[in-house]
Amino acid sequence: MSRLPRCVKIVVHDAPQTRKWRVIFIGGEKKQATGIVDEQDGFPRWDCEVLIAPPKPVDNVRMLVVDGKEREVGQVIINLPDLWPPSPPPSLVTSQLHVRELQATKHNPTPCGQLSFWIWATDYWPEGTVPISGSSGGHSAKQAIKGSLSHLGAALKSSQQ
Repeated sequence: MSRLPRCVKIVVHDAPQTRKWRVIFIGGEKKQATGIVDEQDGFPRWDCEVLIAPPKPVDNVRMLVVDGKEREVGQVIINLPDLWPPSPPPSLVTSQLHVRELQATKHNPTPCGQLSFWIWATDYWPEGTVPISGSSGGHSAKQAIKGSLSHLGAALKSSQQ
């Protein structure tokens, strides 16, 4: 039976076809991002390492790629159960480099480019842990769950107007 990673380490290597890019890592307790890299040739190299430790067991984490004006260029969704069975950390050699085409986002249905990175799990949730859907389903941070204090407060506020 596979186990769900509790913590993953990602090392972003490069991404082609733009002058300024930044990668935002989504899935941990706090949002993390690389610095903006300005490359005239359109092939930025970050060599940035982050540790993502979701507070709850989730099935995926995302790397959102934005340009220098914070417009979404595309994303890479990493399915965490695919990181089973455990393997030792990569030696950061080209043969262990993941190269993924950018996927569509809500604000950019036609992404263009690739993202290169290394990834490995550094810790796992106990066997039998069921993941909560990471980016699909659920409620956004701006939605109030029916019956919650936020939802009741919003209902009272709207009834007073």
